[in-house]
Amino acid sequence: MVSPLQAYVNRMKGQRFDPDKNSSKPPSRFAVLLSSFIASFTGIAIVASLTYNAQWFIERNTPVMTGSFGASAVLIYGAIEAPLSQPRNVFGGHIMSSLIGVSLYKLFNLLSAEMFERLHWLLCALAVSLSLFAMQLTHTVHPPASATALISVTGGKIIYDLGYWYVLCPTGLGIAIMMVVAMLINNVARRYPTHWWNPKTKKIVVVDQDMSTTIADFVSPESGDDESGDMTSQTDTAVPTASQSANDLATQTR
Repeated sequence: MVSPLQAYVNRMKGQRFDPDKNSSKPPSRFAVLLSSFIASFTGIAIVASLTYNAQWFIERNTPVMTGSFGASAVLIYGAIEAPLSQPRNVFGGHIMSSLIGVSLYKLFNLLSAEMFERLHWLLCALAVSLSLFAMQLTHTVHPPASATALISVTGGKIIYDLGYWYVLCPTGLGIAIMMVVAMLINNVARRYPTHWWNPKTKKIVVVDQDMSTTIADFVSPESGDDESGDMTSQTDTAVPTASQSANDLATQTR
């Protein structure tokens, strides 16, 4: 018999709910709403408080929060079952995008001030497009991370002066704090993450934006690591789309 504390810790490890082996019920609508509110409030409150009230960061003109964190909060506290919300995507996406953004800024900053101003539009476009390309290449797509890259080239003097420290703080430290909050609060009534690195083919409970609950197959894009080892059968197993009827979903899950 697994104790409540052990079950709570196991959920942080990415041991997802399998409806074929577990009879526990999915969270209620109220539990999802309350969990999302408390987690998002707590996560943003901590990084904002450190940014505006912690003397150590104020003296060094180093924020612990960027605008892209608001979008990340929606994913890691609200849409926690989404592949784009998992730790590999969150950390990998933000860190990689901030590195790309800072590197591009330093490269363009070698130009004259006049030329930099004329080509600033190109810098912005490259920061977003290259960060997206890198995330797609490494299976770490996290939409808010492209905003992190864009902020690194448009954030003004405070951000520019940070240089590569921008990768560590606010990006790395801020995301780490928000992810700790996600682990602690999401797993009280829900289950997060579904995986840390490579997802396996398993059935998971999905609570969509309308709070309707379905059972879906979570399929890894890297089929070589999947448990079945059958690439053809895995790619034929699709996650139910919004266009499918409730009857179709019920048929799939039986």
